[in-house]
Amino acid sequence: AIPTEYKLSSAYPNPFNPSTNIDFSIVEEGDVSIAVYDLQGRLVTQLVNNFKTVGDYSIVWNAVNMPSGVYFIQMHINGFASTEKVMLMK
Repeated sequence: AIPTEYKLSSAYPNPFNPSTNIDFSIVEEGDVSIAVYDLQGRLVTQLVNNFKTVGDYSIVWNAVNMPSGVYFIQMHINGFASTEKVMLMK
């Protein structure tokens, strides 16, 4: 099935330790950026930064070396932006 809207789904599990799954959907091909930021707005890691075709995708963020806390996962593609809040609890 072809997605009908851009979507950054809620990460699961959330809260998580040490990894969480992130699903996203793309309705038009383009350069996708999915990055994780801390509460101070600092880039923690870049999960995706490349060209993707139309479809549904799933990635895993393994935060085994990160401290407990709240993080923001942000997706950008073709003018679309979405942010999800996740909590790492060790």
